[in-house]
Amino acid sequence: MALGGKHSLPGFDQSLEDLRADILMMAALVRRSLGNAKTGFVQRDEDACSAVIADDEEVDLLVKQVDRGSGLHLSLIIVARSLEQIIYLIESIMEDVI
Repeated sequence: MALGGKHSLPGFDQSLEDLRADILMMAALVRRSLGNAKTGFVQRDEDACSAVIADDEEVDLLVKQVDRGSGLHLSLIIVARSLEQIIYLIESIMEDVI
């Protein structure tokens, strides 16, 4: 990590924030769907049932986005770990040289 809490890899913080936003949106849609499902079931409300179906399609799209985003996130973590190891090795070599 760079100073100030920002990550040194470009786009890492933004991709992490995008991932967070997608997960929070999914949670909100699922919560709303549960309420609509309950209303649809108890009151036999077709509009509420239709809203559940529509929200489910949107949740499915968000799941795909999160899957892609988490893959990117994991890739960035692997790169960051590799860079840390390289820097450590360079520092060790420099200590031996000096």
